[in-house]
Amino acid sequence: MTKKLAWLQCFLLLLSLFSTVPGIAEEAYTVPEIKKADLADDRDGSETEVVFDGDTVSVSGSGASFADGVLTISEGGSYLFSGESDNGQILVSVSKDEKVRIILDGLTLHCTFGPCIRVDAADKAVLTLLEGSTNSLTDTENYTLAEGEDEPNACVYSKADLTVNGSGTLSVTALYRHGINSKDNLKILGGVITVNANEDGVRGKDSILLAGGDLTVLSKGDGLKSNNSDKAGKGFIYMTGGTLNVQAQEDALQAAQGLVIEDGTVTITTGEGSAVLSGVSENAFFQRGGWGSRSGWDRDFGSQTDTVSKKGLKSDGILVIKGGSVTADTEDDSLHAAKAIAISGGTLSLSSGDDGVHSDLSLLISGGTINVLTSYEALEAPVITIEGGVTRLRASDDGINTAGGEEETVTSSGRGFRGGMMFDTNANNVLRITDGYVYVNADGDGLDSNGYIDIDGGTVMVDGPTNSANAALDSGLDIVVSGGTLVAAGAAGMVELPSFSSAQPCLCVYASGNGGESITVLDENGEWILSYTPSKAYGCIILSSPALAAGNTCQVLSGADVSGEVTDGLLMSGTVSGGTSLGTVTLDQAVVTLGGSGRNQGWGQPMPGPSQQMPGPSQRQPGGRGR
Repeated sequence: MTKKLAWLQCFLLLLSLFSTVPGIAEEAYTVPEIKKADLADDRDGSETEVVFDGDTVSVSGSGASFADGVLTISEGGSYLFSGESDNGQILVSVSKDEKVRIILDGLTLHCTFGPCIRVDAADKAVLTLLEGSTNSLTDTENYTLAEGEDEPNACVYSKADLTVNGSGTLSVTALYRHGINSKDNLKILGGVITVNANEDGVRGKDSILLAGGDLTVLSKGDGLKSNNSDKAGKGFIYMTGGTLNVQAQEDALQAAQGLVIEDGTVTITTGEGSAVLSGVSENAFFQRGGWGSRSGWDRDFGSQTDTVSKKGLKSDGILVIKGGSVTADTEDDSLHAAKAIAISGGTLSLSSGDDGVHSDLSLLISGGTINVLTSYEALEAPVITIEGGVTRLRASDDGINTAGGEEETVTSSGRGFRGGMMFDTNANNVLRITDGYVYVNADGDGLDSNGYIDIDGGTVMVDGPTNSANAALDSGLDIVVSGGTLVAAGAAGMVELPSFSSAQPCLCVYASGNGGESITVLDENGEWILSYTPSKAYGCIILSSPALAAGNTCQVLSGADVSGEVTDGLLMSGTVSGGTSLGTVTLDQAVVTLGGSGRNQGWGQPMPGPSQQMPGPSQRQPGGRGR
């Protein structure tokens, strides 16, 4: 059995394992239905009218009564509120099969003993912000609670499903704990809402649906939170429309089982933002003390050891992004999931003090535009698959890193620091790129996998490290190039070449250059094939493209003048002129080097994939499995 076939068999096995991860299929979640009762956002004249006026309240209609500062709604129906009070509360206590509409039309309410709005019993409560109205709710720093009770705990508190709609404005100031809290499902369909909370901003235990409106949350805890982890299908946050702006001291959005964004605009900030990374921006490996750790950061993955989570979009289950826009400036990971992340659309602009995107199990990118502007490691997961979209990454350490997950450990030698250290690799870690556009600018390794790297499509560019402790491409077990365009530039000290089992020829050029100095490949007739201009100093560039066909003879130029359409340093179309010839090579094998003689002194020879220097897969992996 060939090594390539063995690798494919292993990868198919990995795909079968990870396809069983909950949340990969759309059937794993269902966006809550918006029902007729959720949509009524105007008055029809039949409402009971309630007007607060200081310590007094006037009631016109049935179903409501006032005593000791509490306006109690005891019958289902619609109620219209206006006026102002320094010490009042709206309490809903109706049959569990009845619905209540609370319509706010210019209400300013302050409660000194508990929530401003408290729903103890109902089938559903709908809070309507009447068009043109301005409303304000403010609670107090201390609630009067029954002995042994810790709820209610929010300025707007509901034990029933709660929907907020309309086009008016609402300001919620939560001095006690949370801003808006539903113990069931929460839907926000409209309104201009601002929540300023001493703890969490907006909570929906079973689910939160954002389908419209403009919501701004400032919180000392989490911004939005759905925390039901016990029942399947619960503990989800969904966004299908509207605008969300969150500034949270802890997580911006936190979901116990799933977080799904299909549309809308999200802008989030957590903690001190990505500025915490300022001390690790250049030559991160050495700044962290080599293989040791920088204070406050995890040794292996750069994660903060602070026990307070300050992530952006965080799910303890799955995270799915199908559309919309997300802009994040986060102290911890910008996107984080304990299970799987799937990105198929939308536009993401992420600045992180740790990982840009992190999954504990798998990451799939099949579409959308992802820009990681600042990160420690840009993408990290045990299994990463890129099969579409446009991905641009900036990292002070590794650009893309597959690590962690279920372990299948293999001890390797001759591949580590100065070519001599022994270390463990993981056969279950796979980075696979089949399509799409990927640009990586990394101070550490560009593409790093503790297991395998497989590139068989798309366009992949690595503007890699300038220090010799890292490499543009780094695998624990093997690198296979079967198709697509690959350009990987970086320092020459720890160069790892693709495997000789690669189906598409790879050219490795050893040439020292400064940022802005191009490397160009011409065919035997002097026609341009490939040209790349790294932004940083480099000592080696690895190139592969369908245009670099097996058996062809190529000339390599350094410092040629490039003009035309250039994207991230790669010449898409145009012309080249001038330059210094580095030599001519014939692509007569899978990996061909140019100018490598005498380089890497003190670091060992240029390192091909492990399959070229280690026992075959059946000899080095448990159970005789091919890779």
